[in-house]
Amino acid sequence: MLEQHYLTFKLLAQTLSYTKTAQRLFMTQPAVSQQIKRLEAEVGVPLVRYQHRQLQLTAAGDALATYLTQLTVQNDKFMADLRQPRPAPRLLLGATMSLNTVFLPRLLPILRHQYQQIVSKIGNTAQILQQLRQGQIDFALIEGNFDKTEFDYQVIRREPFICVTGTGNPLLHDGTVYRPHELVQETLLIREPGSGSREILLDWLASFNLQLTDFTQRIELGDPQTIMTLLQQGFGISFMYASLAQSSLAQQQLRQVQLPALQLEHELYLIYRKGTDDTDLTQQLLKILR
Repeated sequence: MLEQHYLTFKLLAQTLSYTKTAQRLFMTQPAVSQQIKRLEAEVGVPLVRYQHRQLQLTAAGDALATYLTQLTVQNDKFMADLRQPRPAPRLLLGATMSLNTVFLPRLLPILRHQYQQIVSKIGNTAQILQQLRQGQIDFALIEGNFDKTEFDYQVIRREPFICVTGTGNPLLHDGTVYRPHELVQETLLIREPGSGSREILLDWLASFNLQLTDFTQRIELGDPQTIMTLLQQGFGISFMYASLAQSSLAQQQLRQVQLPALQLEHELYLIYRKGTDDTDLTQQLLKILR
């Protein structure tokens, strides 16, 4: 809040008259003059002057008057906002392509009552991590590997990583249990570089001395839903989190390939920049996600 001698000068800058200023403030003219002199002594420069018997602002006075007007506008807006219910801040969420269809439909119906704006960004693990670094998102849902010294994080849960194919694939007809080396004749549908799912698959293949080039045919795709559609149409095999395939498995659009060697679970994470943890919000997100 401005002190009275600043308010007096602000009004004087509008009226350019000691008499009118005194009348509006219900003060005497000498009292107005005294407050202006006090302000000039405080700022150390003349604020008003007479030219041809007309009161005018000096350059410093004009600058101060402009500043006080802006300050008053900001103060009035702040006080108006303070007296009214304030909208909740926006929430910036990021999720990998493998997790957004699983978790965002669970989060958004609940969080929409708390936030005026929710922005969700979708990408692969590398893209989401970069957006988190740059402050484009506040929280990220990822399944891939990341530098745990760079970010704070919470484990949502451990998720099975499975091999799936379309219901018409001959792999399913005889109930055979397969070993990893026996799958290389299949067309492999795989995510693009930077995807967490791809990194997990590559690490698992390497544990059996296998690599992508061992597969007869590979189709690289950046969208998990496209992979699901192609699998349902009979295109090869793919590896993904069980929750991503859960609906298609339940509707018998996809089937799980019996692969005992794939006893693999991976952690799904809620991560955020160090030092930005909102404990209440973090716990709320975890409660919904788990």
